[in-house]
Amino acid sequence: MPTPVRVLLPVDGYHQQSWDFALGYAEQINEARSAEKTVLLLHQKNILDHSTLAGMMHPSHKKALLKNQALNLPSGAKLVLHTMQNIPRILNNATVIVFYADDRILELVDGIKNLAGVVVVPDVLGEIEQWKARWNPQVPGEKSQAPKQIIDDPVVEQALISLTSLVNTGNGVMVSRDKEWAKDVLSILRAKGHSEDAGHIKSWAIKNGWQPKAATELAALAKKIFERRTKPSLANIANAHERYQRWCDGED
Repeated sequence: MPTPVRVLLPVDGYHQQSWDFALGYAEQINEARSAEKTVLLLHQKNILDHSTLAGMMHPSHKKALLKNQALNLPSGAKLVLHTMQNIPRILNNATVIVFYADDRILELVDGIKNLAGVVVVPDVLGEIEQWKARWNPQVPGEKSQAPKQIIDDPVVEQALISLTSLVNTGNGVMVSRDKEWAKDVLSILRAKGHSEDAGHIKSWAIKNGWQPKAATELAALAKKIFERRTKPSLANIANAHERYQRWCDGED
């Protein structure tokens, strides 16, 4: 599947035209990617009953979505409602509109496979900067920006690339073998004087194909190891110094 189109609207979910804007950009993606479905994703279903979004939507459309009925869009795609509790983990060639978005719901979307696109309407402007830095989405009205470097230390990034090649990134969580590999890699980095913000590691992992829960576990392990007062011993880690040198040389 091609990389999903990602659009971040420069208005929050309380702007009176945010739904029209979001649906309009979703339809652009639908037409460009021949998407057959558009998902309105909310934290909870009852938000559509008691929110500013409820007032923006035609009453008959709102009623149909609340009854789990699909609406036909001009592009030919069908609009449906999902919540965090029932959205599928695979949505083949679908566009998702994430309304009242925060980091928690966006991490869920990052774990969904085969999307055509994502249109994000933030709950509060400026509070999803981590997602924005991770994906460098299109922001209507703003010039395109070069992607931001999530991890500045090239040795740390090369170590994570090496780790990613070992683990099964399709797993929803880290299995014991993956945890051991991660522990070795992070211990080598800590012993050699490197560190990194756990949130950056999590974001990098999600961007590079890790499932969000597994990325969260990796970040927690990194925080634990990097915050140790004493450097870990590398005596029981096979080829630790050679592996570190490869990372310094830009090799896996």
